[in-house]
Amino acid sequence: MFTTKEKAKPYPDFSKTSPTLDQWHWMTKNPPPPPFASVRVRVSPELASALLEEAKLDEWYNTIQRNIAAAKVETYANDMDGGAWLYNGLPILISLEGSSINGQGRLSACVLSAAAFDTAVAFGIDRATYHTLDVSASARMLADAFKAWRVPQYALAASIVMQVWLYRRHARGRAYLFNPSYGQLHELYTEMGGEATMRRILTIARKFGASYKFSQATMGAIYYEASCLDKDAAASFFGELATGHRAGTNKFVKKTSPVGKVHQKHDEYRLASPASPTLPMIVQAAYVIQAWNALRAGQTTVALDWRGKSNKERLPALQ
Repeated sequence: MFTTKEKAKPYPDFSKTSPTLDQWHWMTKNPPPPPFASVRVRVSPELASALLEEAKLDEWYNTIQRNIAAAKVETYANDMDGGAWLYNGLPILISLEGSSINGQGRLSACVLSAAAFDTAVAFGIDRATYHTLDVSASARMLADAFKAWRVPQYALAASIVMQVWLYRRHARGRAYLFNPSYGQLHELYTEMGGEATMRRILTIARKFGASYKFSQATMGAIYYEASCLDKDAAASFFGELATGHRAGTNKFVKKTSPVGKVHQKHDEYRLASPASPTLPMIVQAAYVIQAWNALRAGQTTVALDWRGKSNKERLPALQ
């Protein structure tokens, strides 16, 4: 532990030797002063192990903690053990309370390799910044974020919100430019109505769970967008779509009806592509939107046709 006299000295340099756990705790409570955003630290296997053990006692950490990808940890460990690990300046973020907000993979690899590694560390970071970290294409990371926000059925809910995001961007011709950040998805989730609305969406999405034909996330997202236009009509339409029966009856929908035409398209695709029996999600969305629009227009049947990305055709807009 540092003394009061030592605190007056220049900020300690741990770029060559690893701090002890007590010294790490001191840095947690005494972040480097401006203009330094982070400091370079050599993390020993002993320190990494102690930090991971301490994290297990932190309720917040255990709430946001995701399953660490074993393959990634092994790759990092091999680099550390073989001396190939390169300092890249990407910091491990340490909250004001002392928990690691990220970097669990690097710490685990350090323990596995029994080799120290160099990393930047930023102390004194507000836990609220967790949801502003960039999202990769990994559905696992999206689910982790929604778990941290205590969203019900967070894995499916995360996929639904992401599908809403993609639908809106695709409808504007901007679907493939970039992925959203955690913050943007959190804002969208809040805009959609938060937990109360998500529970309603999940009730509909789960109805598609027994069907090989439909993606629960895609149907949940399109249902939400349709319900913004007509909640009752959307519940009836997607209920029939999920079960294949007319609302409130055991009678099958007519094969020529808009809902029947969607099922027909799925059956045709399954026969033509036995190795991949489910329509791509974006094609599912296009057909369902076309069927919904036909129903809203009072049409008793509809010709479903969407050529997709190969023809640079946007998704039809819900009406």
